[in-house]
Amino acid sequence: MDEQSGRLVTMCWEQIERKQLWRTRSKSEIQLHANLRYRETVDPIIQKFKKSEQQSEVYRRTIHKLWADPIEKIIPSELSPSKWSYHLLRHLAKLCNLVDRQKGLQLIHHAIKNRST
Repeated sequence: MDEQSGRLVTMCWEQIERKQLWRTRSKSEIQLHANLRYRETVDPIIQKFKKSEQQSEVYRRTIHKLWADPIEKIIPSELSPSKWSYHLLRHLAKLCNLVDRQKGLQLIHHAIKNRST
């Protein structure tokens, strides 16, 4: 399951709980959990997404610490993705551990240029 799907499932489940939408089909939230086999179906997706989000935050802090700015300030907006994925943040954090900011930005620009051609 990818990040977008995990985010969507998590947001949907939060709405079901917040607005008590389960009341239209079930007598209780516990019954809804049982009917959907929540522990086997929904919960693993939500837990995986939450873990991914937590790890993404660790990578963001690593980048900020090693390159002295948040990633959104380091990478120009025209080169930034609309959403910083877990995998991209992980790779950038690894890059931060290997080279300084200037060299890292040179490598990033070079990689983008090569991909565009």
